[in-house]
Amino acid sequence: MPKGSVTVLLITMDELPNLKKVLANLSRQTVPVEIVVCDNASSDGTKEFIADKGIKYVRNERNIGTPVFNLGLPLATGDYVFIGATDMEFEPDCMKRLARHLDEHEDCGMAVPVNVNGNDRARIDIGGSWLSRGFYGGAVHTWPQGTVNMPFSGVGLVRRSALEKAGGFLYEPSFFIYAEDVDLGLRLLRAGYLTEMLSDAVLYHMGYQARKIFTPGELTTRIERNMLVTMISHLPAGRLAAYFPYAVLLRIAVIAKDLVKRDWQRARARAGVLAGLFDVLRDGLARRRKLAGFLGSPSRTPFFGGFFSESPLKRIFLSYV
Repeated sequence: MPKGSVTVLLITMDELPNLKKVLANLSRQTVPVEIVVCDNASSDGTKEFIADKGIKYVRNERNIGTPVFNLGLPLATGDYVFIGATDMEFEPDCMKRLARHLDEHEDCGMAVPVNVNGNDRARIDIGGSWLSRGFYGGAVHTWPQGTVNMPFSGVGLVRRSALEKAGGFLYEPSFFIYAEDVDLGLRLLRAGYLTEMLSDAVLYHMGYQARKIFTPGELTTRIERNMLVTMISHLPAGRLAAYFPYAVLLRIAVIAKDLVKRDWQRARARAGVLAGLFDVLRDGLARRRKLAGFLGSPSRTPFFGGFFSESPLKRIFLSYV
């Protein structure tokens, strides 16, 4: 058995049938797991269902997106905290394998399972496997071998002590969704911890709640703005000076791609973010100063060159933006 205890945080919003399924699934884990349900203002009876289940519960009165995890974190007593959702299904020994890895590797801040598409289990979707110099992230679709070092992940088991050194919160409160996982991965890295994916720990992911809430244009606005703010917040000054103009030019190129495809919503969204670039710079620099207060200067961080690579640039244009 792992030495460290495990808490699973579950984000939900009007997903009671799926919540029941994931709770039943987690009850079959081969290690004990504490569960904290983080509710974004559900109106489908979630609160009443949880009331007599002996499960910890926190509810926000409005939908604040992924930062609702921050409200659940103080209720967690585990040494390790899993970032989860109601549209997931776990192999029975998933948590045990992740926790054991954290037990045995003190430099690992986040242990990540292989993310299999729950609707097509022949498909692997391992998000966070790379990060471009223009700050676009993406996934690979081949099964990893052994342990793989990653820049970030939106799903995984986080070492609580590492999280405390990285600010004591999970997700940036101003990021409703998108780039919150990139920011967490880079905060852990700056605090001296790796994010590592294990080929023998598996979960199945069914879908994305955000796509039910926002239009493609609204999602694109959040992706572009939050990724640029994250870039400004974390890159060492020299790399930021080199990469930021490139990131802007890359987005202009992607707008051109959107126009060729007649994807007017995404083109307008990206153009709107670039039109508000002064506000993005202001917010990013303010956050950079805030993070430096407890993480030190980004220049002291041993960023790994493989994380920031343009080798998947073709895939960016074909698939991810």
